Amino acid sequence: MSAQAFVEALGQTLGLDLALSPAGDLAFALDGRGFLLQWRETSHSFVVYAEIGHLAGWRDGEVCRRLLSANFLLAETQGAALSYDGINNVVGLN
Repeated sequence: MSAQAFVEALGQTLGLDLALSPAGDLAFALDGRGFLLQWRETSHSFVVYAEIGHLAGWRDGEVCRRLLSANFLLAETQGAALSYDGINNVVGLN
């Protein structure tokens, strides 16, 4: 399946009008969460970033410790990497 065919199928499934940019990028929001897909022609695969959610509140330290523990050697992320966007206070999954 080509990148564009995948994006069209994804858009149809989600009920969104999606299209790759000329550079192979696609950004969209679903249920208030941001998603970014970037097509890598050399490996015929997508790199995906998905917002997990915002940190807000007195439990931020506990949440960060749990996220970092899950990220340790990618043990609980199935090879994905958790990230933190300090500007927007958002945790993401790559």
